[in-house]
Amino acid sequence: GNVLSLRAIKATLSTVLAKETFTRTIPLTPCLLQTFTFSSPTSSPFYLILFVKKMQRGLLSFALLALLASSAVALNKPRTLHQLGISTVSLQTNRAVDVYDADEVVNGVSAECRRLWMSKTILVNQNAQGTLCPWGSFGAIIVNHTDTAGQGFRDSAGNWCGSFVESNNGGTNLNDPSDHSEINAIRRLGDRFPFNRFNANFWGALSMYTNGESCPMDAAAEVWAGFKEVIYAVSIEDLLKLNWNQIDIDSKRVYQTSQSIVNSRNLVIVQNVDWANQIPLFAWQNMPSNPCPTGCQKVAPGFCSDSAPYVTKPMF
Repeated sequence: GNVLSLRAIKATLSTVLAKETFTRTIPLTPCLLQTFTFSSPTSSPFYLILFVKKMQRGLLSFALLALLASSAVALNKPRTLHQLGISTVSLQTNRAVDVYDADEVVNGVSAECRRLWMSKTILVNQNAQGTLCPWGSFGAIIVNHTDTAGQGFRDSAGNWCGSFVESNNGGTNLNDPSDHSEINAIRRLGDRFPFNRFNANFWGALSMYTNGESCPMDAAAEVWAGFKEVIYAVSIEDLLKLNWNQIDIDSKRVYQTSQSIVNSRNLVIVQNVDWANQIPLFAWQNMPSNPCPTGCQKVAPGFCSDSAPYVTKPMF
């Protein structure tokens, strides 16, 4: 078109080298003309360099003009849903998430009941891995505190502590990066009771107990399910201090940004439940100087083994 082609450049150079004097006006762009004059064959190299430099400037000018033109078109494109005429809703601010300490009575459940259920997360891992000191010490239990017909127990005052629903451990499936105890427990429960994915009444009656605070992935799954409560023992901050791989975003921040997910709007947190008994389970794996859990002995730096053969313990 109007831009100088490679064929035209080759033809022009051949003409320049064959003649002593050559003058021609070459259109580099629709609005940019350049005149090149060559005096003699002996001076051709100098003028060839000048010729090429002028062509480069002309082509650069053309590129800049094309860029400006495309930018002008882009600026006129719609950038928002409103400009496209699409209706929207107002974005909601982060919601407040109620956080309770381990010694508080929350939703009518005593602190002792909370500790009893959290202590069972230890058994989930120990029984699954056949050791008092499992490397992956994360365990989760799902409880229905309003149900009285299932397996459960009472506290020292005779109060019913709720019924067992599901449990699972995490960190043992080497094929699945999402192999976390909370995710596994949710999946197993969903398989047992299908077609309840969006059933707020089903998930909204349940409490998730996890001995390690839920990572952002697990917390998001709890939000999508719509749990009534999430109860944890060891915080992400503590796990980071013990050199565990963790995403440094606490579960509360995930729950706070879930305002648009209706099922999760009443979710509350109970923190640090049975903390003193759970911490030793996470302290030795990545910190070789820390002692082994009760019933285990150090066999090498960072490795603990049972002092006696493991015996599976009943949960109830």
